[in-house]
Amino acid sequence: MINFLRFISDRVNGFAKGLLLAAACTMVTAVFLQIIFRYVLKMPLSWSEELARYAFMWTTFLGASVALRYNSLPNITMGVKLLPIKMRPYLFLVTRGIAALFCYHFLVEGTRLAIAVIPDKTPALDFTISWAYAALPVGGLFMLIHTLYLVAEESQEKLGNSVLGIGVMLAVAAGFSLITSQPFEQINLLLIVLLLLFFGMSVPIFVSLAMVTVVAFTTTGDIPLTIVPQRMFVGLDSFTLMAVPFFMLAGAIMHEGGIALRLINFASSLVGWIRGGLIPANVLASVIFADMSGSAASDTAAIGNVMMPGMIKRGYEKNFVTALQAAAGSLGVQFPPSSGMLLYAFVANVSITHLFMASFIPGFLVALSFIITGLIIARRHNYPAEKWVGFKNLGKAFIHSIWALFTPILILGGILGGLFTATEAGAVTVVYALLVSTVFYKELPLSKIPEVVTTGAVNTARVMSIASAGMLLAWYLASQQIPQEIAGMLFSITNDPFWILVIVNIFLILIHTVLETGTCILVVVPILLPAMLAAGVDPIHFGIIVAINSALGMILPPIGICLFVSTAITNISLEAVTKAVWPFALANLIVLSVVTACPWIVQILPGMMGMLK
Repeated sequence: MINFLRFISDRVNGFAKGLLLAAACTMVTAVFLQIIFRYVLKMPLSWSEELARYAFMWTTFLGASVALRYNSLPNITMGVKLLPIKMRPYLFLVTRGIAALFCYHFLVEGTRLAIAVIPDKTPALDFTISWAYAALPVGGLFMLIHTLYLVAEESQEKLGNSVLGIGVMLAVAAGFSLITSQPFEQINLLLIVLLLLFFGMSVPIFVSLAMVTVVAFTTTGDIPLTIVPQRMFVGLDSFTLMAVPFFMLAGAIMHEGGIALRLINFASSLVGWIRGGLIPANVLASVIFADMSGSAASDTAAIGNVMMPGMIKRGYEKNFVTALQAAAGSLGVQFPPSSGMLLYAFVANVSITHLFMASFIPGFLVALSFIITGLIIARRHNYPAEKWVGFKNLGKAFIHSIWALFTPILILGGILGGLFTATEAGAVTVVYALLVSTVFYKELPLSKIPEVVTTGAVNTARVMSIASAGMLLAWYLASQQIPQEIAGMLFSITNDPFWILVIVNIFLILIHTVLETGTCILVVVPILLPAMLAAGVDPIHFGIIVAINSALGMILPPIGICLFVSTAITNISLEAVTKAVWPFALANLIVLSVVTACPWIVQILPGMMGMLK
């Protein structure tokens, strides 16, 4: 059986990757052509945006199936690690049973939805919209096939019997379905308990968020399950939201195209000559690259793989280097075009441009606090200074990195100059990154482009699948007026906006240590934002607070993603680096306190740009 399931899973995965590559390329091409036709040919395309949005759907759900095949859908592993090793295979079967049940519902209800909309035509392309909705059942089918194979493989390896494993998985799915179909009075309490339980059991976050909503629907019986795929589709059907996958694709291309290496060389030549000079060089390179990749994890990996081995070789302690890189990498969420900011702008319905401009001063304050903290530690440990390279070599480093340094100018200049939207800027950045990597730097072979684009699309799907499920859950919570209840609870404690922000900050710090940025924004922000608005807190100010909290959570155990990426590069334990990361966490916390208490800090640049009303 396992050989048959492996054969089917491999063929399905190969087919999905081919479709995924086509969908990602279609998405980029459609938006880029829209810009060319608008400015060069003076002939705006009426269908490009629509085609790109629907290709985005296929990219998300096909990419999610590929990520599931490789066990790379984001999850929380802390609970699993607490179990004895002998118990973990059985927990795996339980989590896969829950995942299989979700995939089944997604397949069946997605098919019903796709059939129901066959008569409906797309406004611009005049095709049946069913071809776009078909991404839902196809993704559900592929994920179900991969789930069966993974269970068979794990059961054969750990239990010696693949059939037994599949039987247990199906029994778990059936039992869970039966139990949650019964009426339950305290439904909101049940959802909280289930969500925490799913996270603790290492159920993929995408499945956890969607599955608790399915439970809410089946337990109450008031809402048809067809709403699940329908709301997940509608939640992603946004041209604005497509900026996230574009910048993530661009980041994947830049990582492979030699851009990060040139940025590091330039930053090192610029400030490496002072004692501990590789510390500001690392932070500066991360700040520059943050404008390009839009992903803190990508920044940490891209800069860290090049910078960290060299720092350790030059005498910097491994624990310190790991902590520094995690802190520097977390800056990716605080500078444009951070995927977290893009998600927040979408959820909070605020101007992306306004949010970007508001983020610069707080972001640079955090970066400066990391530099000062690192240099103080460097003095105490007598870390070395690099040899001054001279103005001639500094000029050479600048010239070699000029195409990379031009990228943030292209992104922000285009957006602020009104040439294109943030989404269109993302598509332009993808094309520009391909051009620089293949033509100017010549470090990305043409033969490797499909692999890089596919990898970037899968990474995109890992985030956007969570986005779709998060918006489904947010829709349900809003329908139950949960945000209003949260607001009432906060106002029962205090009516002072400052102290409300203090309470919310404490909550956000705690939640960001166990949930990654995208999940927090998509689940927590819709709940908290109404209370913030009622308290008179500016949504842009709150967005910057959320971003700084996200960065802080990324470097704190037990889940901090940047900390995990950094420790994976240096191959040291999380426990070993925890002590070294606290000075950087404290520096971040100080800046967070200042920004919280002084909202005018985030208004300086938007005010200079005439964005304030």
